[in-house]
Amino acid sequence: MALKRPSSMKELVYYTKRNLDTCKAEVWVFKEYCPKCKESLMQKPTLRAKEYVCINCGHSVEAEKYEGTLVANIDYTCHHCGHSGEKEQPFERKRVQLIVPVSGKKLAANAVQVICEKCGGKINITKKLK
Repeated sequence: MALKRPSSMKELVYYTKRNLDTCKAEVWVFKEYCPKCKESLMQKPTLRAKEYVCINCGHSVEAEKYEGTLVANIDYTCHHCGHSGEKEQPFERKRVQLIVPVSGKKLAANAVQVICEKCGGKINITKKLK
């Protein structure tokens, strides 16, 4: 199964690409059409808005509710077994504990969590951490 690739960042709600030592992951989530008029893509009016709005009909949906209906497209290479694969799964971020390699400190972060199809290992894809 080949995933549909985005042609523009304007059609995406979320995009990230991470390259670590033996692991790589790319995640993208397409915007959905308005559930009411089905003519235009839902948009966030401002960067930190808590709702998505249809430009065509004005219908609005809370961000949490809207993002819960989206599908994440994931292209990954597992750092446990080296398996490369593509996957579609519901777009949800989980709170995970990470260990910072340099200092060894524990850190909690939101991550899209992918389960490897071959070995079942968990791959956590986070925002860039400072």
